[in-house]
Order: sequence, then structure tokens, then C-alpha cells
Amino acid sequence: MQCLRSRLVGSLPTRSTPVLCSARSLGAHTNGDGTAGLRDPARLADEPHSGHIGMSLVSEKQVYGRYLSVYDRQVEFTNEATGDTNTVDYDVVGHPKCDFFFTVVFPFHPAKDGKPAQVTLISEYCQGPNAMGYCLPSGQYDPKKHASIEDAARWELSEEALLTGGEVVRLIEEDHPGCWQKSAPPSSAPCSHGHRHRAEAAATLQPGMVEVKWCRNRFVPFLVISPTDDPNPRARDAEEHLMHVHRVDYSEFLRLITSGNMMLPSIATAFLGMRELKRRGLLPADDA
Repeated sequence: MQCLRSRLVGSLPTRSTPVLCSARSLGAHTNGDGTAGLRDPARLADEPHSGHIGMSLVSEKQVYGRYLSVYDRQVEFTNEATGDTNTVDYDVVGHPKCDFFFTVVFPFHPAKDGKPAQVTLISEYCQGPNAMGYCLPSGQYDPKKHASIEDAARWELSEEALLTGGEVVRLIEEDHPGCWQKSAPPSSAPCSHGHRHRAEAAATLQPGMVEVKWCRNRFVPFLVISPTDDPNPRARDAEEHLMHVHRVDYSEFLRLITSGNMMLPSIATAFLGMRELKRRGLLPADDA
């Protein structure tokens, strides 16, 4: 049995008691520049600690499915010091048709001929808040249509932003660790610590950045520098009929990020993209 593990402090969590994490339990250390940091959680799994909590997936079943699917997930938490267990039910959403995998693209137009740097972004209907909102071009990875996640990024650049070409920059490394997604039937197999949990039938590595904590979807962010208008953009999906394309000055883009109406994966992609643009000298180093 292979356990999913994290380091938590104190007694086993209950439905009514929040779990507090100390710096030590999260693997605090000092970076080379003297600043405080946290180690990669994957490296903490096998280190001894009195507050070590094991996490094991007991069951997971789909309870609803259309464009998104909803899952009823049951997780067992075990205090490795005492052997006490607690089982908690969670609601999880995701998009299984794209293997819970999508991409976000940051189209950037550098300053040129006295004109300021600009960004192309999208406004569209957002069904959650029931309002129009902003995002960068985003879309699912479909292995039937896309040769790679970069191919999916170029596809969305054409379909949503009506752009093509440019330099495509992947904003996380190729071997980005992501996380292990597991599903399993019940069993009494012991884990490496000798405690009995549920057997894990399968495990697949899901790369990319997490969308939100209660969602299985992950995404790979891309920066595209100097794309041009696509004379033959790809057709949009039916639900994208209210999508509008905007090219705004970089200063306006910064304002929209803090407006409260931009999607979080787009904000994360913009942050990584701006960091890369500053490194290349395409944005002032002191810009937000």
C-alpha cells in the first residue's frame, strides 16, 4: 500500500476542529539567501515526526456528470503515532473528458513604435457568479485533437484570442511534479508504517498547477510573446458564444487582475508570465 501523507500538528482532525500546521510540521528551512521557506512536500513523506498524519483514499464515486463531474470522495486520516483514524467525506469536481488537464495562455504584445505593451484577454459569461468575467485564453487538453499540451495552448490561442504564431514559453518545467491521483477499492493492506489502510489500485501522475483545492483539474500555463492576428481562427464551442476578445494596455491589465472579476488560473499564469517578461527585459523590473 502506498499512502498519501502530510505533516500535521496535534491530534487527529475532526469535522468540527480545524487542523493547525506549525512551521516545523511543514518542513520549514532557511533558503540560501537567508529567507524562510518550505521544502517540497514530497520530500517530507518519509521523515519521522510525532505529528505525522497518514491520508488514504477509501472510496470515490461519481454522483453527477455533464460538462463537469462531481465525485463523492471518502478519505481516512491516521495518526501514525497513535493509530487513531478518522474518515471524512468530501465533494470533488473535475473534468474527466480532458483527463482533468487544461492549459492557460498569456498573449503578450511588447511595447513597439512608442506604443505601450499590451495583453490580449477574454471576457465571457461565468456561470458560477452569474456575471461576465475576465480570463486569459484557456481550454482543455484533448488527446484526440492535440498532439501535446503546447498544441492545446496554440489551439486555444487561435480559437479564443483569434491569434496565431509568436514565441511560446512554457511557464513551468517539463518535469513539473504535479501530484499523484489515486483511486482504489477497499482493502486491508498495510502501509509501509505497518498501519492498515485501503489498498491503492492505481496511481497516475497528474502534472501542472492545481485549479482550486476542491477540484481535480490541473493546468499548464504558457506565455506567448508577439502573436499576430489569425486570418483563419478555429471555430469556438457552443458555450463560448458570449466570448469577447480585448487587447488592453499592460497597465489596464494590471487593474483588471485586482478587479475581482478575473479567474484564478489566469491570475496565476499572468504572475508567472510577468516574471518571465521581467527576466527578459520586456517589462520593468519594478512593475507589479
